[in-house]
Amino acid sequence: MAILLSLCFIIPGFADNVRYTLLSVFERPVAIRIEAVNYDKYLSDLNGYVLPKDLPKGYNYVSHSRPSGTETLYVIYSDNNGGFIEYYYYPNGGNASYDNEFTNFNALDFKGGTAYVGHTDENTTIMYFLRSDAFIQMDFQSEISDIELRKIAENVCPIN
Repeated sequence: MAILLSLCFIIPGFADNVRYTLLSVFERPVAIRIEAVNYDKYLSDLNGYVLPKDLPKGYNYVSHSRPSGTETLYVIYSDNNGGFIEYYYYPNGGNASYDNEFTNFNALDFKGGTAYVGHTDENTTIMYFLRSDAFIQMDFQSEISDIELRKIAENVCPIN
């Protein structure tokens, strides 16, 4: 640290270059890597379900299931790199309990409500929120920015 400080005083312009470099790192815009999900092939099976219309780029619908006797919906999306997203839809509400020892949670306001987001030490992301009376939970096996999560949450709606 002492060497860096002395360089700032000895070399003309060095301090300005360090400041510019640090500012450009902190001000660099976050790329939004979100695109529409194509449900066309599966529309007859998914018609009327409340699902995300947008997901991180490269993720596609794989399958869905409904435990017998419930209206709960479980959907899996995957990408070509082995990543996956789990989507849970509980139409009559629900609750969440997470081990937060290695997870940093924050509230994320979006058009239509507030999502609760957890970014884990293992570079995974958890998001849950209410849509009308329904409880929605999404587990991402990758780190997703809050900007991207906001766009995803805002575009969860019935598929027609």
